[in-house]
Amino acid sequence: WYAPTCQLSLTSAYGYFSNFIDQDITLGAFRGDVTETETTRWNYDGESHLVTLNANYTYNECLQYVCGYEYVHGTNTFNVPTSPWVGDGVDWSLLSSLSDVRVRTHRVTAGFDWQPRCNLNTYVRYILFDYDDISSGVDSGTAHMGLAGFTLIH
Repeated sequence: WYAPTCQLSLTSAYGYFSNFIDQDITLGAFRGDVTETETTRWNYDGESHLVTLNANYTYNECLQYVCGYEYVHGTNTFNVPTSPWVGDGVDWSLLSSLSDVRVRTHRVTAGFDWQPRCNLNTYVRYILFDYDDISSGVDSGTAHMGLAGFTLIH
């Protein structure tokens, strides 16, 4: 946090999140008997890096401008072990490449807070959200959103 003037406040942050799980997974074996299954230990790995930059400018006691930027790069993947049934096992190795999640997001927010009278606060925001599906590109896209509301205390 840094405030170069009484009216301007700047903040930034970095966050790192990780998630590593070993889990037993049971799947159908498809060797003729519909009740036959295989249980193996799968390794799940998740990781995200988050960077934020924000600025708040107080124009006067009733009006404040806000803007911010957020960047996230995240992955969620898993490794499928080989079947315990040598020679007769099921090959699930393709599943991990079809299910991995690798994304990069950008979010830009701009707007203002206005207090027209005591105990009444209003806000208006524009939000640009860009989602980049690095794994497959199937779910990539950009959303333009608006948000407005008020708070009344009585």
